[in-house]
Amino acid sequence: MRRCFGIAAARRKRPPRRDGYVLIMVLVLIVVAALSEAGLARKSLQRALAAQQAQAELQRRWAAASCQQTLLDDAQQRFIAWEDAEGRSPRWPAPRSAVAECIVGGYRMRVRLADEEAKLNLNALYAKQPEKFRSALLTLVSTELPLEPRPDLSRTAKLRRQTFSTWGQLFSLAAVLSQADGFDRLLAATDRITCWGDGKTNLRRCDDATLMHVVTGAVGRDAASDAIKSRRAAEEDLLLPAFLESLDLRRSEQLKLRAVLSDESTCYSLWLELADAQGRRWYHLWIAGDRQTRTPDGLISFHW
Repeated sequence: MRRCFGIAAARRKRPPRRDGYVLIMVLVLIVVAALSEAGLARKSLQRALAAQQAQAELQRRWAAASCQQTLLDDAQQRFIAWEDAEGRSPRWPAPRSAVAECIVGGYRMRVRLADEEAKLNLNALYAKQPEKFRSALLTLVSTELPLEPRPDLSRTAKLRRQTFSTWGQLFSLAAVLSQADGFDRLLAATDRITCWGDGKTNLRRCDDATLMHVVTGAVGRDAASDAIKSRRAAEEDLLLPAFLESLDLRRSEQLKLRAVLSDESTCYSLWLELADAQGRRWYHLWIAGDRQTRTPDGLISFHW
C-alpha cells in the first residue's frame, strides 16, 4: 500500500509535458526563417534589378557620350570634307546636315549632325526685323511635320526683349514631344531655323529657301533671285567677296549682305535618338560653338 502511494506521489510530482509548446516554437521559427529568406530574396532581387538598371544607364550614357565626342568634336572638318567632295551638281549649296543610323551597345542610334549657321538665325532676325519674325517662322518651318509657334510668341518676345535659347520658347513642345513622332517633328521644324550661332547664315551650305529669305530681308526679292542663280552657277570655291561682286549691287547693298551672310561656320548641332530592344527612347541635343555659351565645355545640352 505504501509503495503504491509512493508511485502515485511520484507521478503527481512529474512536470507537465511541453510537447505542444515546442511544436509551436518550431513552427514560429520556420515561419520567421521563411520570411527572412523571402525578405533577403526580395532585397537581392531589388539589388540585382538596380545593378542591371545602373549598367543599362551607364551603357546608354557611354553610347551617347561616344557619339557626341566622335561626331560633334570633329564636325567642322567633316563639313569641309563634304564641301570638297566631287560629283555634286550643282556644287553649291554643300550639305548642311547628315543623318545616320547604327547600333552601339545594344541601342539603336539615329543621329543628325547639322550646321547651325547654315540656317536662319532667329535672334538676329528678331533684333533687326521683329515685325517679320512670326512670318519667317511660318515660312521656313517644315510643312511635312509642322509645329505651330506658341500663341503668345510675339507678345512674350516683345515684353521680355530676351534672346531665344531653347525651342520651348518658340513652340509648344510639351504635348508634341510626348507623341511617337515628336522627335521627328522637332527635327523637321528646325531644319532651316536656329537659336544659336553668330547671327549670320553660311552662303555655302544654306538651302535656296533660306538664302531667299535672308537676302530678301536685306536687299529685296530681285537681288535674292539673282543670288540663288549666281550661287548655282558657281563652279569653283564659293567665297563671300567674290559672290557679292558677281551680283549687280550697290556698295551699300553689299555691306548689308555682309552683315547677314558668311562663307564659314563654327556652330554645329548633334541630335541623337537612342532606342532599346523594349522600344523605350531617349533623346539628346548638343550645340557646340555658340558664341554666347559660357559653360566650361562650351556645349549646350538638352535631354528628354
